[in-house]
Amino acid sequence: MPPRSTDGISSAPASEASATPLAARSELTSWVILVLLTQCAIMALQPIVSLHVRELIGERPDLATLAGLAFSVVGLSGLLAAPLVGRASDAKGARSILLVIVPAAALLTVPQAYAPSYGWFVTQRFFAGLFLAGIIPVVNAMIGRNLTESERGRAFGLTSGATFFGAALGPVSGGLIGAKWGLSSVFLYSGAILSILALWIARKPARRR
Repeated sequence: MPPRSTDGISSAPASEASATPLAARSELTSWVILVLLTQCAIMALQPIVSLHVRELIGERPDLATLAGLAFSVVGLSGLLAAPLVGRASDAKGARSILLVIVPAAALLTVPQAYAPSYGWFVTQRFFAGLFLAGIIPVVNAMIGRNLTESERGRAFGLTSGATFFGAALGPVSGGLIGAKWGLSSVFLYSGAILSILALWIARKPARRR
């Protein structure tokens, strides 16, 4: 029998705990890559939103205000959608929700490149934000459900690092692509990343707990 701690709770030997592999290392790698690329796709648009707004409406006294609205509307819609996505994930399962919100985010990101007016552009960004905001929280929920308590700290550390790296990689890559191929190409780049992630999730078999 395993030794009992002073508070009466059974505890495994340290060697046994350290020998236990991180649950489904390939799964964890997939989650980290998913977080990194999602954050990259989201942040790639940040450097060019204001410039794209200027292309749509021209030079105006209220340009900064309108650009700020277009920039922040994604966060507003994400704030509204995040609780709903969380409840849906609890009810339907995280993978099932990812199979909905990731393709939807891709489909709503690409048309932003061809928005005919400022109003259309802001509307498209609002609806894209409804789906973008839920991806990373759903992945974190998957980690919490599928890893043991002792493994979660390392896993969340990796996904947090991936989030910051994606936040740095996105604007740099988006800025370079926009400078070389035009601002509209950045929306296509972001949508392509999300589309690849959607196909990857669809092809990846569900993991039994």
